[in-house]
Amino acid sequence: MQGMLGLSSGVYSLLFGPNALVIVVTSAVAAALAGKVPYRRMIGTNLTAGLLAAAGLFLLGLHGLPMVATLVLFALFQGSMGLVFSSAAALAQAGANTGTGSAFLGFLQFVLAALIPPGGHRGEGTAVPMGVAMLTLMLLAVAAFTQLRTRPSSQDGAERPA
Repeated sequence: MQGMLGLSSGVYSLLFGPNALVIVVTSAVAAALAGKVPYRRMIGTNLTAGLLAAAGLFLLGLHGLPMVATLVLFALFQGSMGLVFSSAAALAQAGANTGTGSAFLGFLQFVLAALIPPGGHRGEGTAVPMGVAMLTLMLLAVAAFTQLRTRPSSQDGAERPA
C-alpha cells in the first residue's frame, strides 16, 4: 500500500497511524452506547458500514488508489470494526457460555492473522489481494451475523423480548 500510494515510511505512518486512534474512539463510543442501543443493532449497522468500505477499497484496488478516498475508506472500515468488536465481545461474554464465546473470538483472531498475510505476497504491486481479503471476510461476517440473528437471545443489551 505504501509503495502504491508513493509514500515514504514516515508519511505512511502519519497517515495510517491515526486509524488505531479511530478504533479506540469507536470502542469508547460503543461503551457509551452499551445498554442504550441494542448490541445486535450496533453490530449489524457497523458490519454494513465495514462491508461498504471494504467494497470501496476493493474497487479502488482495481482502478487505482486515490489517496484521500483510500484514507477515508480505511478510517470508515476501522471505525466500524471498533464498534463491531466491542459489541461482539460484549455479546460473547453474556450468558451461560461466556468463556467459550470469548475463547472463540480470540481463536479466530489468531487463525485469521496467520492465514491472511500470505495472500498479500500474491500481488505486492496491487491492492487487489487486500481488497479481496477484506471483502470476502466482511461478506462472511455479514453471513454469520445474519445466521446468528435468527436465534433468540435475552443477552442483547437494550433489546427486550417480544
